[in-house]
Amino acid sequence: MVGSIVSSQNFNPAALRASGVYTRIVPPPGYIQGLQTNVAAIIGTASWGPKNTPVSVGSPSDLGYYFGGITSDSKTDVADLCTDAMIAFQQAAEGAIHLLLVRISDGTDVAASYAVKDTTAVTPLTGLTVTAKYTGTLGNSIKIKISAGSVTGKYNVAILPFGSTSGELFVNVAGGGAGVFWTNLAAAINGGQNNVRGPSAYLTAGAPNASGIAPALGTFSLISGTDGRASVVTANYEGSDTARPKTGMYSLRNAVVSPSVFWLAGMVDEAAFPNMQALANQEGMVAILPIGDAGQTTAQAITAKQSLGIADYNVVYVKDWVYWEDPVNGGQRLLPPTPFIGGRIAALSPEQSPENKPVYGVVGTDRNSLQQGNFPYSLDEIGDLQSNGIMFITNPINAGPQWGMWHGKNSSADPVTAPVEYARMTNFLAKSITKALGKFIGELQTTNADDSLRAAIKLELDEFLQTLKDNKQITSYQTVCDRSNNSRSDIAKHYLKVDVFVEYMSSVDFLIVSLQGGTNVVTIQTQAAPLAA
Repeated sequence: MVGSIVSSQNFNPAALRASGVYTRIVPPPGYIQGLQTNVAAIIGTASWGPKNTPVSVGSPSDLGYYFGGITSDSKTDVADLCTDAMIAFQQAAEGAIHLLLVRISDGTDVAASYAVKDTTAVTPLTGLTVTAKYTGTLGNSIKIKISAGSVTGKYNVAILPFGSTSGELFVNVAGGGAGVFWTNLAAAINGGQNNVRGPSAYLTAGAPNASGIAPALGTFSLISGTDGRASVVTANYEGSDTARPKTGMYSLRNAVVSPSVFWLAGMVDEAAFPNMQALANQEGMVAILPIGDAGQTTAQAITAKQSLGIADYNVVYVKDWVYWEDPVNGGQRLLPPTPFIGGRIAALSPEQSPENKPVYGVVGTDRNSLQQGNFPYSLDEIGDLQSNGIMFITNPINAGPQWGMWHGKNSSADPVTAPVEYARMTNFLAKSITKALGKFIGELQTTNADDSLRAAIKLELDEFLQTLKDNKQITSYQTVCDRSNNSRSDIAKHYLKVDVFVEYMSSVDFLIVSLQGGTNVVTIQTQAAPLAA
């Protein structure tokens, strides 16, 4: 081929020496892709799965695979990760929700294991110790089955997870002299088998015994796995921001998908609230904080909120514990309101207020239930909670006789930033714009009025915001990125400034109807226009 094809960034016309055709590939205009806002992050305990690692979960069916799902241990553990996740998924009845789940423990969790024996007479030797990939009691339901292979001297090894009769199969693992089978089995479990299948997703194998002979046939269950649920404290939830890798809630900084909302399952320790507030502000998330245990009065909640001194649009206080029907263990459980309110907020589009929206899966609350009786909120109480930014679930709501959130205010003391949708829309815009415009760092601008770089930035912002306006997610917008806000001095110092103004939609808190009735009321009669022929 005669000539050369180069990208526009790698082409330097001032350095050309040989005559010919040089084709510059100019990239098309870019656009801003808004970040997901339906992502909720939850930190809690589980019976399986990696710890201190945000795991992306898209459906209730994924919970069993990644974290073991709701188990019998969940029934008495308010910190149970899968319980909160299941409730959050229920809140997506009118939309979609995506979860980032982080498992924690109290540090006493142990991975289940089993010492697989050989056929040495009298006292069989341990040929290989297999250990569950993760800690937790669910590992105790993993079985390893060893049977004769289709070839003499070889063995089939099946790993049957969580009570299943089918699972991973390693076929015709070769035996032979001392240590041969155990060496081959360890290699298959840890590294896969001859491009036939990959390594086990459930077990790891220890060092093989070089003295072990042929394996004992049979099916064997792993033992001694524990969850580490019993003594989870605030420090376990919070984790460390300086550890490598980060742990607890700080592991959310490493998440590939940025959460919109987060909470700590079952955690009511107010000592954690300032750190949660700081993380929320740093990462552009809304923190859902349960203020008090079950049965807390309105006065107690307001006093607690005021004594904490947190008034922040990225912090939402919630009260009144909720009765929920456990689909696995049966019966009702009394749980903090965080997964109900947090999940419902995450499932809403960012411009939508959670005020007067239904909440799903609620059987009752500690203010309205068969167990506690019915103690409806007065308008004075509602006004006090609303003005203090403490959300609650009640029945009825203004929309009618259904469980839902009465108001949608965060803890901010500023009425302009107090709506929950203010925080969510602001975080959505800020994170979307920040991520999209990063590609312009290092590019060149000029002092010319028609500078192409500033024009490209403005074009992307305008197209993004116009889409939001067309979708009725914002009312109006204006962007400024020209010489009016980029002086020669700014440009010389390598600054490029963009001013973005966005008018949000306004949710209705107070609908005022003026009604005048009476026999002497005079009305203006209007006649309907005749239908067109």
